[in-house]
Amino acid sequence: MPPETSYSISDNLLRRRTMSMPAMLCMLLALLLQQAWLSTAQTAEVAPVGWRLCNSDEQLVQCGAIPLTRRYRVHRRDCCRLYRPGRFPQTTQAVVAAASVQQASVASTIPRSDLTTDYLTQPNYYLGQTGCPAVLTANTPTFTTGTSYSNFVITGTPIPNLTKAVIQRVKSSIIAGTSLPTDVLNYYNSIRKVNTVNGVSFNHPGAGTGAAELALMRYRVNTSAPVQSAARDSLITGTGVKPKTYVTAAGTWSTPADCPATGYYGPLPMGSVQVRYGGTDATGVICASNYPSTAPPTSCGHISFVELDGQMSYKMALAYHATGDTRYSDQVINIVTTWCNTNTRWGYHYENGPLEAGWGVAAMARALELVRQRAPAGLIQKFTTWVMGPPYTGNIIYNMEYYINLTIAQNRPNQFGNWHTTLGETYMAVGVLSDNINTYNKGVSIFNTVISKYLRWGKDPYAAGRVLGECSETLRDMYHTQFGLGGLAQMAAIAWDQDDASLYTSNNSAIASMMETHARLTNAWLNSKSIAMLPQNCVYYDSSTFPKPPTGTTWKFDIDTQLWRAYKTIDGSYAGVDLTDGKKYLLGFGFLPTGWETGYNHYAGRLGIPMPETAALIAKSWPEWQEFHWGLGTLSHAQ
Repeated sequence: MPPETSYSISDNLLRRRTMSMPAMLCMLLALLLQQAWLSTAQTAEVAPVGWRLCNSDEQLVQCGAIPLTRRYRVHRRDCCRLYRPGRFPQTTQAVVAAASVQQASVASTIPRSDLTTDYLTQPNYYLGQTGCPAVLTANTPTFTTGTSYSNFVITGTPIPNLTKAVIQRVKSSIIAGTSLPTDVLNYYNSIRKVNTVNGVSFNHPGAGTGAAELALMRYRVNTSAPVQSAARDSLITGTGVKPKTYVTAAGTWSTPADCPATGYYGPLPMGSVQVRYGGTDATGVICASNYPSTAPPTSCGHISFVELDGQMSYKMALAYHATGDTRYSDQVINIVTTWCNTNTRWGYHYENGPLEAGWGVAAMARALELVRQRAPAGLIQKFTTWVMGPPYTGNIIYNMEYYINLTIAQNRPNQFGNWHTTLGETYMAVGVLSDNINTYNKGVSIFNTVISKYLRWGKDPYAAGRVLGECSETLRDMYHTQFGLGGLAQMAAIAWDQDDASLYTSNNSAIASMMETHARLTNAWLNSKSIAMLPQNCVYYDSSTFPKPPTGTTWKFDIDTQLWRAYKTIDGSYAGVDLTDGKKYLLGFGFLPTGWETGYNHYAGRLGIPMPETAALIAKSWPEWQEFHWGLGTLSHAQ
């Protein structure tokens, strides 16, 4: 039996009210018509999962944001069917299990010295400069496990204020010194370039993985360094990468786990991409002729642009630097060129269009930045024009601007989240690629807004019942929270490539506290769903024990209020009932490669900040793979 439910009730329409006979007959007729309508929409191939029966962990994560109103009822039902529990055949489960064993073997047999406390030494960033250096404080939570829950204290670590002048002096000193191998210096000098436009300079490549990281990565791969070799093998062959699998009427289909130098079946450009909530296509969308026949036929816009061409473009760009094989860079150029030449329409701007644009464009912009030296003349300008405008109803920049301007106009509480971090990264990445300071600064502005509002929890006046490092999506699910983290960490890395550390240190290094808190929660889940490792009042979501909603309603998490709220199943309107049992329900667990290695490299590696929870999580989960526009941080940033 579910536990006793606590409610906050502002109306009484659903309970304890006597209904007149005419009203009862009207309601009965409405329910019968609704049931008949739903029945006609059923398909024979799919198990009968309705839009109401959508309360498993994964269904809430993937479909929970779809409105409950009549307009989206069939759409929500289709999403819930796509992510129904128990859908994977045993063969798919066996493949996933085998990949998990491969990944665990790599993580357990190859030592990671950077994940130990011996790694925590702060370099001398001032190189003999006189005077006392300016000092900042990085605040992170430190957890201790109790008998029934974990306590935490805030630890303030003093760190140097790394101004642009300090960073440039240190980088120049290292390059001019004798500590780096000749091969590292030669490759660094061969790929690094500084472009100055209207008095503003940009360092290239500057895609969150700069010339220094690329040169050191290449050297370590070439000298068979164990960590980078394992990460390279994972990228090229897909070893240890759990396949993302979809089940359709035609069978099962998975996104490619590997990164082939030849034989990739893309690009898959589409003249019109129109994506609805949940990643499904609008009616009438035409898939690319080479779209895989067993892939979800109603999600070709999302899958083609994000999970295939966008994701693959960045994998191939990094593979080019890791291997020196120009076939990889040629494929990046082909993917980008084909989309620029084909796509002219984008949407739905009022549903998933802005986010889909950000996911794919961020990956492609960073990929093109990594291979910019091999890009044909005019391609960077063509890509920039395709993405950034001029805006008209139905192109990419219109979708992005629509969402950003909409949230500013609405000014809802807790509205800033993973969509904003993805779009912010997109602006910054395109700004660097095109040497456009205005586009770049728009991304920085989005970062500054998000970091102060998205991560305000655990601080006065938002400290009660929250842990420093929680974000506005923590109680929604860990899946989308990691999306938000990935965008923030990669924006900070892009700024670091431009000799700017201020995004990393913003708000007392808020990204570091976000990493530690959510690493702790994930470590608890990975440790047999330990309750004692969770902060007070946190519990794991379980649909079988979750409090039942009032009759005629269903629960939905509300970002604005940070509460589970009851919505009427008859029309999707708010029922005036909130779940107020004092528990913080956690769901959507599982490691995603969203900035963990990149952030850890900066905070623990460059600054010496203790990050024990993040280190423990990475130790279980590396090497990182590529997921949408995040990932591959082990290859580019580890050690």
